[in-house]
This record gives sequence, structure tokens and C-alpha cells, in this order.
Amino acid sequence: MKGMLQFIKTAVVVCVLLGWLSPAYAQTTGVPVAAALKKITSELGTKFVYENELLDNVKTTADLRNLRSRKVEEVLKEVLYPNGFIFLYVNDNTYTIIRDVRKREGQPAPPVSTEVALPENEMWVQGTVTDEKGYPVAGATVAAAKNNNGTVTDQLGNFRLRVNKEEPALSVSFIGNRPVLAPLQGQTTLHIVMGADNIQLKQVEVSTGYQYIPKERATGSFGLVTAKDLERRSAVGLVEKLEGSVSGLQVNVGQPDRNLFKNRDQFSVRGVSTILSEKKPLIVLDGFPTELDLVNINPNDIAYITVLKDAAAASIWGVRAANGVIVIETKKAAFNQAPVVRASATLTTTGRPRLDYLPMAGATDYLGLEKELVDKGLLPLPSSPFLLSNPPLTTGADLYLQFKNGKISQQQLDAAINQLKGRDIRDQYQRYILRSPFSEQYDVSVSGGNTHMRNYLSASYTDEYANTKGDYSRRMVVNFNNETRLSQKLSLTADMFVTSLQMKNNGLGLGSLQGGTYPLSPYDQLVDDNGQSVNFAQRYPGRILDSLQQKGFLPWRYNYIDELANADNTYQSLAWRFNTGLQYKIAPTLSIEARYMLEKVADGNRQYANPQSYAARDMVNSFTVTTTHERGVPAGGMLTRNDGKQQNYTLRGLIRFDPNLKGHQALNIVMGGEFRETLTSGFTNRAYGYDDRLLSSGVVNYNTVYKTTSGNQKVAAMQSFQNQRDRYTSAFANFTYTLHEKYSLSGSIRKDDSNLFGVSKEYRAVPLWSIGGLWRINDESFMQWKPLSHLNLRATYGFNGNVNKTTSPYLVTQAAGGPNPFSNEQYASVYNPANPLLRWEKVATFNVGLDAGFFDGRLTATLDIYRKNSTDLLGNVEINPTYGFNTLLTNKLEMTNHGVDLEVGGSIIVSKRFTWKAAANFSYNTSKVSKAYFQQNTVTYYTRAGNPIEGKSLNSIYTYRFAGINDKGVAMLYNGKDQKVAADDNKLLDEKDLQSVAYQGVSVAPYFGGLTQTFRYGRFELYTLFTWKFGHKFLRPGVDDYYNAPYLRSANKDIARRWQKPGDELLTDVPAVDAVHRSLYNYRLSDNFVEDAGYVRWRELTLNYQLPDQWFKGRFAKGINVSLSGRNLALWTANKQGIDPDYVPGGVISASSSLDYTPGVVLPPARSLVFSVKADF
Repeated sequence: MKGMLQFIKTAVVVCVLLGWLSPAYAQTTGVPVAAALKKITSELGTKFVYENELLDNVKTTADLRNLRSRKVEEVLKEVLYPNGFIFLYVNDNTYTIIRDVRKREGQPAPPVSTEVALPENEMWVQGTVTDEKGYPVAGATVAAAKNNNGTVTDQLGNFRLRVNKEEPALSVSFIGNRPVLAPLQGQTTLHIVMGADNIQLKQVEVSTGYQYIPKERATGSFGLVTAKDLERRSAVGLVEKLEGSVSGLQVNVGQPDRNLFKNRDQFSVRGVSTILSEKKPLIVLDGFPTELDLVNINPNDIAYITVLKDAAAASIWGVRAANGVIVIETKKAAFNQAPVVRASATLTTTGRPRLDYLPMAGATDYLGLEKELVDKGLLPLPSSPFLLSNPPLTTGADLYLQFKNGKISQQQLDAAINQLKGRDIRDQYQRYILRSPFSEQYDVSVSGGNTHMRNYLSASYTDEYANTKGDYSRRMVVNFNNETRLSQKLSLTADMFVTSLQMKNNGLGLGSLQGGTYPLSPYDQLVDDNGQSVNFAQRYPGRILDSLQQKGFLPWRYNYIDELANADNTYQSLAWRFNTGLQYKIAPTLSIEARYMLEKVADGNRQYANPQSYAARDMVNSFTVTTTHERGVPAGGMLTRNDGKQQNYTLRGLIRFDPNLKGHQALNIVMGGEFRETLTSGFTNRAYGYDDRLLSSGVVNYNTVYKTTSGNQKVAAMQSFQNQRDRYTSAFANFTYTLHEKYSLSGSIRKDDSNLFGVSKEYRAVPLWSIGGLWRINDESFMQWKPLSHLNLRATYGFNGNVNKTTSPYLVTQAAGGPNPFSNEQYASVYNPANPLLRWEKVATFNVGLDAGFFDGRLTATLDIYRKNSTDLLGNVEINPTYGFNTLLTNKLEMTNHGVDLEVGGSIIVSKRFTWKAAANFSYNTSKVSKAYFQQNTVTYYTRAGNPIEGKSLNSIYTYRFAGINDKGVAMLYNGKDQKVAADDNKLLDEKDLQSVAYQGVSVAPYFGGLTQTFRYGRFELYTLFTWKFGHKFLRPGVDDYYNAPYLRSANKDIARRWQKPGDELLTDVPAVDAVHRSLYNYRLSDNFVEDAGYVRWRELTLNYQLPDQWFKGRFAKGINVSLSGRNLALWTANKQGIDPDYVPGGVISASSSLDYTPGVVLPPARSLVFSVKADF
């Protein structure tokens, strides 16, 4: 906490100094009206539309302080009225700005003199401007096409203009109408008719929080998330803030209490288009692709996010765009903006983990299973060699065996068993291992600028305490960007951010409750009845450990409470990114740009096991000779380090050309090239006998073979090096041509080259292209329907690409960490066989979309239908084993992917005091493998997740068909002939009989979406978010092992329903204890466990309140907003088992697992309460 306070103090001082040093914002000399409107947009979310150049060189001296406490109309009057402008409300907090051509009250319009003597080469032109219905257009701009000398029409649409006699035409424009070029041809009187064009409305490009859409993207399919959208979400993680916000973007949130862990979330854009290559979308940050994890980005620094979905993305991003592109643009200050300091604090508290969600058997049922196993003689005797060399039995099983062997009486057994039945490990686990998650985040920023420079600086500090004690994360981010206008033609930009990330992974996780590395039975205790922490025998039975300790071995028991104190696993990362650019405007229609980006990451994972830790003692004992007690590993601590570095840079040159074309035409051309390189290096090392104070380690002979309790073995060197350099070059060009502001055509071509594909350019370089079109149907005369605001038809087609960086066209070997244990010679393994024909994967995408608006934009809808064909996909193909390999990774597979995206939004109620807005998105996506050359037609292949099966999705689920339990308690399945056979009958369950398995569906939701609603009343705003997924399946957990339960110390709660006597087969679907392992394995792979994964989740409810200005007027703050949010409020599931389909229990996360998020034993998110305060100064 002390470090956090010091960080905040430093950040505030730096931010204030920057604001003080920023060029002064002089109210006395006025600021541009355009800049004032930008500030209003930033503060109040209001949007403005007006003509190009209407506000050029117009300034205001209006008071722009305390905007959030004032009505927008009041502010606009101060800004616009003194300058001769008026504003008109359009809809959805949007205003149109036009010149005030009305007669001043009490003053007639000044007459236009006709007596002025003109030079011989000039003349007067007069006329009237009307709309298509004959009504006058007041305030229209009428200008000479050649020299831009102009005027505006009066309230009757009349104008009079002095022009050169050689002037060919007059240009007439007005907001909401198509521009008109009226030929003069010597005429002095004109009647000009203007047609309506809602698309001509121009949004203020510098509006904070609203995406600026480049013209070359007009034909494509994309989704937008604004800063305001992100601010409404109370989640800490960036990916969580995107959930349910954009159609086609599917988000799977990982552990919700670990927002700062790397790779914790999974997300995709329009499904997958590959099998073995990269499946994540490309992330573009401030104009450059980034290799950084999203955890390094502070969500409060983001201005907007654009999700590019179709082939139009290839116009810039080429081969890396096959999975979609997520473009993140960070916040920038505005020119001529007074310094603005903003600060926020967010506190999140979450309920304790719900351990009752785990399908664990209770103590009574578990003891019943152990008794049955002992009574039926299914467990070995305590003196058997098996038990002497394996983990010990549970307490219950040991008691039953002692009673069976006559070592304890019935009375002693009953007393001990009754004591065990009264325990529940989950109670102590909650108390000693888990906690309620908590996080705090503090942000401060300052922005400002003058006519030549603008600066933005922010600092953020986040602390997060996960649900397991010992797990903690801390992030500090500093972000700065600057733009300087060196001259009217030359500008320089420089952006930089630095992220410091620290994670402590010292918690014990949840794996111990589900048969993990150090398992616990339902009746175990972490602390005994006397308050002493309990030592557990893990590797061998307790009596064996006692005997070994007497012979000189170190204590070999595991203590959960002590291990929590001994753990010292830390991950640290320092990432920084710098990009800069120069832009030179050669002419009004031509500019060139050079940009450079460099990002570096240095990270390290330090795992230190002190001499008292179980890991250090276990390592020493594991390499202690059983006869001489010689130690192959010196006593002491053990330090394991994994250090890595990554450096990426991109150099890009651009040319932008926007020629002036005659008539109603516009052409925009962008072309350029870039060079990109990524360099990754890593080093792993382990030191034995390490002393953390003296920084010294012991000597280990890695060549000696030691005769230990586990047999003959050598100490692993645990040392490795990694170094990889990837280079890419690209050349690209794209264009957009527009005719009559109604028809648009776009196209792009790009050629990418890389060192990943050998020396042959035939396979190394790949040309990609796209083409698209846009038709504004509502501009046609046959589509003049008053309720229709706009109707656009879009279509694109093109090729993107993908790459797999884990393979190579060359023969790749991997040196072993030590010598061969038999020959004592150094050796290497072939990691990748040579494949000179390796090439890029290619994805062809067709997209057709329809955008519609009704009732002046009050209701909007966007519909996209797409299809993707993937070719040259990498897959393993069987080859002649005499080559030394059974399979080879080649470009032999194909896949199709298609779907529908729909977004609907609107303002349901709009009044002066109350508004109700809603936005919903619905997505459908499915895919199938169209060619799978290496498919194996076996039951094992079909039932293994992720194997490509021709004609089916990569996420297909195949299972056996369950036929119930027979009168002996054996699970029965249907074979290919629809005969009931025992689940372990290898003869009747033919591995090649595909009729014995059935297709159940897919594991990834084909239907998904989200609904947001915003209610505003006065200073209050209520926001709610619902998300849903449907159409997919999952396999619920069940009994998969009886015999190992006493060793794994865990069993599924279904054991309480197991078959125990004839007749039970009519009441249960759980086999008897007599079932062998294969029988239970096949039983678990049956459709008896298939569940519907559909759900609707009430993710968030937020109440915001804007404090009245009079509460702090004239004091330190300009505006304060407070909010209270609830997250993970409710869940409706299609399955009746009470299982959250996003968090199906199963798997294991060990205490020593990577700090990257790893799926396994997870719990659904508990309800969270989030309190936030935001203030402007």
C-alpha cells in the first residue's frame, strides 16, 4: 500500500507539471470553436454535424469550465450565438450547426448594393436555392468553384455573389443535402435545386470516444466500442469489457478474480479459420500490430476499439488478418485545449469462492465407497509391495483395512469413522487457503494543448488479490503521447507507454480438492483439533517416510499451512512501447508519412523453494542413495528461473493521395510498405542447494546415476536457451472511389514476405487482395420513404492469410539437456522434419451487409452475412515411417466458415428528463472441415476433442450411445448394430465401428450475443448488460474411477447413486464398484453426460450519479461522478445440473503451474460489488 501511495503521488506531480508546462490556453484571446465543440463532446457525449470549413478561424471566449453541471443548450448559446451560428437538435444527443441567416430582432437584413462598380472581368450572379419540394434552403453555402469566394443564402433561399466572368460554375452545399455544382455558362440568374443526403452529415472527427471511420473502410464490416462503452463496464480486464459488445466477437472469460494474469481470456472474431495455426485475432495498437499481452494495456487509456471482421481488413493487415483484427486507439489530447486533469478510483470486492459447486463426494459417501472397496478386496493389503512404493491410502481406507486384518475393534472403527463423517475439508479450505477477492485501481491523467502541440499523460496503479491466499498481482502503467505541428505542412507524433507487472503465485489453488498433485480427501484436516497444522504423507506411506528419516533422509511430509508460508513464486515483467511518425503535406491532395514502432518486453519467472519447503526437501530426498545415503542434490534451497526477452520493431512508409476530380467524384489512394522484425530469446536455469542470502548454490554432477527410492536416475540439468528471429516485409496499396456520394468502390492489394518459409519466393511471398462496394440505396429516387433515414448495401470479397510459427521448412533439432542415460553420449531429437513446400495458409472471405436507419436515426440496424473458405491449412499427414517420422505437418487441409451478424439499437424513449436506450447484437457462426487428408476412421480419433473430421466442425463432440445399467451394475452401450454391450467389451466395441458413436453437437456456441440498456433520469444513469450463448454442448463430470479414489483422495458425488444391489439399475445410471477402469472410461464418453450448454447471464448492473455542481462549485473539482455496480448477478442455464457451462469443473491447476492462465479446476464467478469515483479538475 505504501508503494502504491508513493506511485500515485509521483504520478499526480508529473501530471500536474505537464499540465503546467503545456502551452497556455488563453481565454482572453479565445479558442477555436471546433476545439470548444470537441471539449463539449468529451465532457457531455454530445455530437455535432456541420459543413467542412464552416468553423475555420472562428474563435470563442465562452467559459468552458464545469461543463458536466450545465445544460448543453446553455453552453452552445455562449459558444455559437456571438459568432453568428445557431444549433438545431437532430436526435440521440446530436446537433446540427448552421449559420444564422435570420434577420436580427428589430433590424432589417442589410440591402445588397447593386450600384458597386465592378471590374470588366467580374459580374454579379444571383438566384435561389430550394430543396426538391420547392422549399427555400436557408444558410446554404454558395461559392465560386474556382477561387472559393462565397456567400450564404438568406431565409428565403436567395443569394447574390460577385464572381469572375471566367468562373465555370458555382458550388452549393448545405448540411443534410448533396452538394451541387451549378454551371454558369454566362448566366447571371440561377435556380438551384438540392437533394437530401443524410450521409453528408459530417461528425466532428475529434469527438472523444467516437470512432473515426476512414473512407477505405466504408465498404467493410466492423464493430465499434467507444471509451464511454468501456467506462460503463465495471470489469477490470479489457477483454471482459468487450464481452457482449460487438456482434461476431465471442469472449470466454477465464478466472474472473485474476484479471492481470496473462492469457487468461479467450476470444475470437467470427469463429476459427484454421486448425493448428494462430486462432486469435490480430491486435493493433495505435496503428501497429503488437505482440504484447492485453494485460499490459490500461483500459482507461483507450479512446475506442474497432473490430474489423471481413476481407477489408486485408487492405492494411494482410496475412495476419485471417482471424479478424482488433484495432485499439488510445486517447489523445486536442489542440487548443485547456489542461484537464482527471482522476478515478475503483474498488472491487467479490464473494468467497463457492466450493459447494465442485462435484465432490461428501465424507459419508466417500467413506462408504472406501468400505465397499475394502470389503470386496479391491484394495491391496498395507504390507503389499504396491503400497510400499506408492502414495499412501486415505485415513478411511486404512482404518477399514486395519479392522479387516483384526488390528482394531469394531468399536474403535466406529468411533474413528464417526469422527471422520463429521468433517468437511471445504470448511477448513475456505478458512485457511481461500479468501474473498479484492482489487483496487487508481488512475490519473492530464491533457492539454495549444495551436502547435498537444499532450496526454496518464498513470495507473492496480492491485488485485485473487481468491487463493498468496496470489497477488500488481500493475503500473504510464502512458504519454504528443503531437507537434512543426509547420503548416509538417507534424511529428511520439507515443510511449511503460507497464510494470508483478504477480505472486504462492496460493495452493483448487487442485487439491480434485485429486491434484497434493490431494485432500473430504474428511482431511489442515489444522487439527488442537490448532496445529497437519503433516501429510504424500509420496510414500507414513511408516516408510519415518523409516527413511531415521536413515538420514530429510523430513518428507507435506504441510499445507507451512507451504503457503514457504511459497515464493514471482513473475515480473517490464514492457514498453514507443512509436513515432513524421507526416509531411506536399500539397492539399498529397502527403507522405514515415512511422517507426519499437516495443520491448523483459520478463522473468522466479520460483524459489527455501530449504524448509516440500519441493526442496522432496528434490533432495528423491536423489538420495538408499544404501549410502549420498545426496545427488545438495541440501538447501532450489531456485528456478525462466527469463525471456522480446523485441519487435516496425518501419513503415506511406503515401496518401486524394486528387480533386471533376464532377461528383472522389478518389482516395493509400500506398506504402513496411518492414517488421520480432526477436525472442529465453533462458531457463535451476540451481540446487541455493542460499537466497549468500546468492550461492551447490555443485551437482549431472552425469552420475543414483540408485534412489524411485530407481536409477540422473539429476536433470534444467537448463535451456531459446532464440528466434522472424522477419516480414510488405508492400500494399488500396483505394476508394466514390461517385455522386452514392456509389463507392474500394480495392486493395498487398504482398507479404517472410523468412518463415525458406528461400523460395514461390512459397515465401503471398499476394493478397480485396474488393468491395457500397450503394446508398436511400439516395435513389425510388427509395424516398420518410421513415427511412439511411439504407446502405455493402459487399466485400478478398483473401487474408495466417501463419504457424511453431513449424519451419527446415530440419529443426532440439538438443537434450543431458547425455543419454544408457550411452552417456550427448544427443538431440528432431523437433521438426524438413518441408520445403511449407507455405502460408489462405482464407477467402465474402461478406454482404445492410445498414439501415429509421426515424432520423432513432432506430438503427446492421446485418452482415459472410462465408470464409480456408485453404492450405496445416495438418499432420501420415507418411512412410521409414523416413523416421509417422506424420509430417503439411498444407493439406481445408475448412469453411459461415455466419450472420446482426446489431440493433435505438432510443426507445427520449425526453428532456428521461431517456431509454437499448442495443442488442446477435451472432451465428459455424464451421466445418471440408478436407481432412489425414483423418483416421476410428472411435478413438472421433471421440478425441479437436481432431479434424471431414464435414464436421473442429469443435465436434462424438460419444458412445448409453444403454443404461444392467442387473449386475455394468454400464451398457450400443454398438454399431444397436446391440447392448458391456462398456468394457473390447470384442463387441470395435475400434473401427463408427456406428457405435454418435455426433452430439459442438463445444463452442454457434449462437451468442449481448443486450445493453441505458436508462437516464436527471443526473442518474442505470446501465445493465446481459449476455447469452446457445446451441452448444458440454460433458458434465461424473464417476470415472473407483479403484484410485483412495489414492487420488477424491471422487465424484455421483458415487452416492452407484449401483449396489439388483434392482438399482431401475433407479440409477451410475455403474457398480466392480466396474473396471476401461468400462468407466467408455461410460464417461457416452451421451449420458452430454448437457445443453445454453445460458443467459445477467453480467452487470451499474448505477451512476453525477454530483450537482453547487456541491463543490469554486472548489477543487469541476465535476464528480460516483457509481455502484453489481457483476455476475444471475444465471439461467438450459441444463438442470446447476452447472455453469463456461466453468465446467474438471482438470487440475497445481501450485507450481505457470502464471499464464491454465484452464482446469475453476469456479464460476461470485457476485462482485464495484464502487467507483471519477473526478475532473
